[in-house]
Amino acid sequence: MVEPRAIFISGVAGFVGSRLARIFIDRGYPVFGFDNLSRGSRENLNELLTHERFIFEKVDLSDAAAVRSRFMNCHSRIPISEVWHMAANSDIPAGISDPSVDLRDTFLTTFNVLDAMRQAGVPFLAFASSSAVYGDLGEA
Repeated sequence: MVEPRAIFISGVAGFVGSRLARIFIDRGYPVFGFDNLSRGSRENLNELLTHERFIFEKVDLSDAAAVRSRFMNCHSRIPISEVWHMAANSDIPAGISDPSVDLRDTFLTTFNVLDAMRQAGVPFLAFASSSAVYGDLGEA
């Protein structure tokens, strides 16, 4: 018998994260979803929360100890085989006016998720980026 493997999605309450969760649940995977609900929508989770294969945790991904502890807890319940990291600052003007927003909500969240993956031995990461990485290119 094949041991079940879970999918982990950070930023699961966002548009992309919630749709990914739906796809994986429909394909029979257990899904662990973390989000701090600061920019994502609880409404995006309503249908997901009705599925027994979906486990949501409200977690501040910039808190390294919380991420590590809760990720390892999930991994010990059902081994995580893939991480889909969708959590980041989506408010570009906020990051421009206060760069610490991007440091905390994009860099630290990514670092903490990668660290938890390393500790758990999870080898697969899918990472969503943004066109904002290219900056303002002006008129073409």
